[in-house]
Amino acid sequence: NMALTREKEKHTLLEVDEYISFVSTSGSSVMAKITYQSGSNVLNKTITLHTFVTTDIFTTVDVSAAEISAHLSANEKLLAWDVYKSGYPSSGCRWILDKKSSFPPTSFVYQNCFGAIESFLCRGILKDEFNSERTIASFGNQSFLAEMKAMRSYTVNTGFLDPDQKESLIDLLSSRNLMLISGEKAIS
Repeated sequence: NMALTREKEKHTLLEVDEYISFVSTSGSSVMAKITYQSGSNVLNKTITLHTFVTTDIFTTVDVSAAEISAHLSANEKLLAWDVYKSGYPSSGCRWILDKKSSFPPTSFVYQNCFGAIESFLCRGILKDEFNSERTIASFGNQSFLAEMKAMRSYTVNTGFLDPDQKESLIDLLSSRNLMLISGEKAIS
């Protein structure tokens, strides 16, 4: 009945895709308790994001700020949201909407240690490097490419990580399925 994530709290930005997964139980739902500002008041409302129709299936839900904000009116400002399986509000994950940073966000979507799809946000500088090595061989009076090695690497600054985030980062780095989200592109 728990969200399939190590993290209990995540900080995110308005333009970042966020995902969380659950194991389904027929008849239960994925709920979101939204904390928002309306005028000078801070209010809460609870919505249903997804209703399960089968049991024991991994289900991934889009919990991005854009998705959650769609449930607010134009004069309501999203502050935070808690996502959980119905009946288990303390077994979910909380997202806190941060102010835009001076660096563009770097987001990863990966398969975590539970086998579930999850997202991870980095806010520091992104460095994208490409290196290649070629070996040219000669046979008679002809030259040809005998071997080529190429590697593309990304270096990102994560900022401060709490213990749960550090464990999630280890999951990300050891994941068999990992994508870097860059703008509207997903790079495997």
